[in-house]
Amino acid sequence: MKPFVDLPIQAVRKTVGWFDVPEDLYGEAHFPGFTLAEREGTYYGFPSIGEQA
Repeated sequence: MKPFVDLPIQAVRKTVGWFDVPEDLYGEAHFPGFTLAEREGTYYGFPSIGEQA
């Protein structure tokens, strides 16, 4: 059976970390979302929204 789409893709593992942080420093009113591209990799983050990260 032929696949529905024929794309050159492969599965990759992505490690995700969640941290309990002070809401007054990292809440949505104080901390912006960001993306940082470095030689070692790409990193991103976003604020805690309603104490939910």
